Amino acid sequence: MRLRSLVLSVAGRLNPCAHGPLTRRKPDDYTTVSPYLRCYSNALSSSSQARPSKSNPETPGDRPLGPVLDFMRLMWAINHGLDRASRGMQAKFGVTGPQRLVLRIVGTFPGLSAGDLARTLHVHPSTLTGILQRLEARRLLRRLTDPSDARRVQLEITARGKRLTVPSVGTVESAIKRLMSTWTDSELNVTRRTLTAIAEELDGSPTGNRTRRSSSK
Repeated sequence: MRLRSLVLSVAGRLNPCAHGPLTRRKPDDYTTVSPYLRCYSNALSSSSQARPSKSNPETPGDRPLGPVLDFMRLMWAINHGLDRASRGMQAKFGVTGPQRLVLRIVGTFPGLSAGDLARTLHVHPSTLTGILQRLEARRLLRRLTDPSDARRVQLEITARGKRLTVPSVGTVESAIKRLMSTWTDSELNVTRRTLTAIAEELDGSPTGNRTRRSSSK
């Protein structure tokens, strides 16, 4: 499976419209119609698949974007799908996607500090401040003093928080898990390397640059 197909499958799992303007799909767990990535197939008749003419002008979704813009379109679809799915989780479970991810990681590795958690998620500690405060205020998470080091604060999930970490349909995790079950190990590794490289490039991390330079020698 080509890399584009793997990225498209992720986008399609979170955002059915990401598969293209003329692809018809029944909504999955997450039904999303982006104002920027409009799903044209629901509004076009079958005749719209014919070659555009003066009486049938070409729609934005029909125009070739080129490899870079097409890849960015898929990334946008994934980002938009994650945002919509997260809001759906907020309505259904009372926690957003990022909040549940924090609960899942702290539940899997009890005793993590906020710094440990930030490093695990590859974000700045300040990014987690609001999430941790909201989870603590709702008694889903608590902070404990490390018995071996009074200066260190550990994070621990509460019984109430654990109930939200049970695998459930309608979460981002369940969608990704279903999708990954259809991939081979090789496809998963390619996707992981690609997403890691994109994250490092956008973050300005020198790791990706060093890797590219060493591989070109």
